[in-house]
Amino acid sequence: RRFFALMSHEIRTPLGLVVGYLELLKGTNVSNEQSRYLEPMSAAADMLKSIINDLLDYFRLQAGKFLLHPRLVKIPEMLNTWCRMASTLAKSKDLEFHFDVEECLPLQSYLDDLRLRQMFFNLVSNACKFTESGFVKVQCGVEGIQGGPSPFLRVEVHDSGCGVPHEHEPLLFTAFSQADASISRKYGGTGLGLSIVKSLATLM
Repeated sequence: RRFFALMSHEIRTPLGLVVGYLELLKGTNVSNEQSRYLEPMSAAADMLKSIINDLLDYFRLQAGKFLLHPRLVKIPEMLNTWCRMASTLAKSKDLEFHFDVEECLPLQSYLDDLRLRQMFFNLVSNACKFTESGFVKVQCGVEGIQGGPSPFLRVEVHDSGCGVPHEHEPLLFTAFSQADASISRKYGGTGLGLSIVKSLATLM
């Protein structure tokens, strides 16, 4: 585990340079043919970066060394950022996108908005990835727990995708697991996203 964590960290630094230079190169006067080569290169580099980041987060969470950094955050601004991010993902697949926010949400709160955004992005990415046509819908509200010190932010992500067979539901939050081997071949991914979401939610 320590070996994989160290190797992931060492790979991430040069990979960050590759991603950065690819972005700079796309901003130069490249031909149409060169642009066609750059797009898949950039997408592959972003995918590899995402996998490495997921591995690092997973190992840190498993080791109990993952720390949250809450700060005072303006909720409307945070949700507007989420909405723009999710809308871009949905539109890239020609999906309808709906973002509903309950009026009872507070204007500001102490929370780790970076990790909340990571959780949100994982959920919406999954929804868009496994939805070939139709819609993705996000609902945000407040969930009160009786006897609890404060209400919780509730985020629901709905989609018209293929869904998960009942017998595969226990695997949803298991690290490195996907419901079907054909899924990883068709859609890619490590099977870490939902496991990380669950671990972060538990930590919070």
